[in-house]
Amino acid sequence: MVTVSYKRGSMRPIKTKFVKNALATPTVPVDQISHSLQDQWKQIDLVNPMDTNLVVVAGLAEHPTLKMNETFFWYHQFALCIEGEMVVQDLANGKVYRAHDGDLYYWAPGHRMMLGGKFKAFYVKTPIPSRWVNTHNGKQGVPMQELINETTFPASLPSEVKKVRPWPSGAPAMPRMKLVKGATKARPTAASGGTDDWRQVELINALDSDLTAVAGVVKVNSKGEFACYHRSHRVTVVLDGQAVNEDADTGEVYRGEKGDLFYWPPGLRHRLSGKFSAYFVETPITSRWVKGPKGVKRLNLTDLKGEIVRKASPPDEVMKGRLERA
Repeated sequence: MVTVSYKRGSMRPIKTKFVKNALATPTVPVDQISHSLQDQWKQIDLVNPMDTNLVVVAGLAEHPTLKMNETFFWYHQFALCIEGEMVVQDLANGKVYRAHDGDLYYWAPGHRMMLGGKFKAFYVKTPIPSRWVNTHNGKQGVPMQELINETTFPASLPSEVKKVRPWPSGAPAMPRMKLVKGATKARPTAASGGTDDWRQVELINALDSDLTAVAGVVKVNSKGEFACYHRSHRVTVVLDGQAVNEDADTGEVYRGEKGDLFYWPPGLRHRLSGKFSAYFVETPITSRWVKGPKGVKRLNLTDLKGEIVRKASPPDEVMKGRLERA
């Protein structure tokens, strides 16, 4: 684990972050997360908040006991179980779920649950709920929603409070969690009009996450290469095979194999090739999949036909040097 400091005003380059043997990375004991009551947690961020401009964090969490801990979510979290048994009780209805290697949980803001069991999981969270710092007392979490003495503006009181009425039939509230058994073994499908070179299945789709993020499995089998330009944050873990990634602006090449991690930020241009399958999480969503008369069709949300777009104004001037005075 490395402590890194950044100069004020510095910018991180738009490039791939590659973590070799990511899923085998040793976790680090957590000394404290504010006033949290979590017991004996170990974790490590593989994709840090600074990597994603404070949007997404991804890493490994390990819980070594059978104790259950109460957890409340104000963020979106995807948790892929990779070892042991990950036990969850949904406090909204008392239902209990037990996940094992290859099973995928999704928890939405507003979800309350009990979490425990001896397990290790790969997580992706957005927005970031905490950041980690090394102190003389050990590794400690800085919660992003519990800043001490933060200035806030109070909300106004309600005009009145009525008796709670049943929600109308036919319009159920969206569930705040989802478990997908055997997620990593899901069979991807090709989009209508596409080829078998790229097959994909979304296990947590746009509606599950209130149009915030998606997670799924992709299978690539191509002799050529795909030119990719990212408008989203995408965290990818290779499940099998070899994924070859070449950054278009630097020429850097990374060859990812089972257990390796890629993070691709918005603005990145890269070429992707190889024969592999991978688990991915993406935010914000850039496409949706719909059924049509000719099969499943991918709707590209970054290129809607006929979308009304206002053009940007041109600059007033272009200078070679730095403008020192207005």
